[in-house]
Amino acid sequence: MPIDFSDSDVVSEIGGVSSALVVPCTMCPAATVAVREQKPFMQLFRNPFKSAAFEQYIKALQSRLAVNGVRTEVFNSRLYHH
Repeated sequence: MPIDFSDSDVVSEIGGVSSALVVPCTMCPAATVAVREQKPFMQLFRNPFKSAAFEQYIKALQSRLAVNGVRTEVFNSRLYHH
């Protein structure tokens, strides 16, 4: 499993778009963000299917898109592999 991915500046690439559906993979990118932020990937007894660090990352992405007038929704799945 890769532990490193490079962020893309999607905000600058989506000029003229008014809405977007964010469909994140919840395994490799979530693990990468957790390692980079030095936070736990998952909390086994609290919520084993969500990474708090990755949730914050997605929220920050949504905020950056909202500033540029893009309305977003996030597709959520309870499974790690879609």
